[in-house]
Amino acid sequence: MKIFKLSIVVALLTIKSVLQAQSIGQITSLHLFLQNNADSTLIYKKESNWIAPPVYLIISKKEDTISLYTYNSLYKKIKAPSSILDTISKIKNYPNYLQSYNVGINKFFDAKYIDDTSAIELWTLLNQQKPWQIGDDKSDGTACKDYTEEKYISDLGGISLFLITKSEIKALYFYGPQYFEEKVCPTRPGRKAVLEIEKLFLKTFKE
Repeated sequence: MKIFKLSIVVALLTIKSVLQAQSIGQITSLHLFLQNNADSTLIYKKESNWIAPPVYLIISKKEDTISLYTYNSLYKKIKAPSSILDTISKIKNYPNYLQSYNVGINKFFDAKYIDDTSAIELWTLLNQQKPWQIGDDKSDGTACKDYTEEKYISDLGGISLFLITKSEIKALYFYGPQYFEEKVCPTRPGRKAVLEIEKLFLKTFKE
C-alpha cells in the first residue's frame, strides 16, 4: 500500500512539473541561447490544453545567415508503440521524452536544412506580417469584444510566438485564433497575422 501511495505521489509530482514546464510564454534557456547567438529569432509554438511534449519551430538570422531549428521529442516525430520507442531511445541513448519538458539546449534541439533562396523567401514572408508590431490577446483582449457565452470554447489551445532580439524577448499569445477568426469575430489584425505566420512555419517544417 505504501508503495502504491508513493507511486501516486511521484505521478502527481511529475504531472505538476510537466504543467509548470508548459507555462504559456515561459522564457527558457533555449530562448536565451538564441538571443545570445543570433541577431533576431522567431519561434512558433502550438499550445495545447492536453499534456504533450513541447514542440518549437524556429527561424533565426545572424548577419546574412538565416537558419532553421526545431525543439522536438522523439515521441512527437515517430508514431509507434511506446515499448518500441522506449527501446529505440535506449539503443540511441535518447533522453526520456519527459525530459523534453525541461526546454533547453539538449538532444531535443536540432537544426533543419533549408536552401538559401527558400530561407530568404521565408524570412521575407514572415516579416511581411510585421510580427514585431502585431497585438496579441494581452493587448487586444481574449476572444472578442462582443462574443456571447455560447460561442466561447474553453479548451481550444492557442499559439505562442516568441520574438527575440539582442535587446529583448517578446512573448505573444493568441487563444484559439482560427476559431475566433473564422467563427466569431473575424478581421482582428494580430490574429490574422499570426495565422498567416503559422501557415508559413507549418508549410516549411512539415516532414
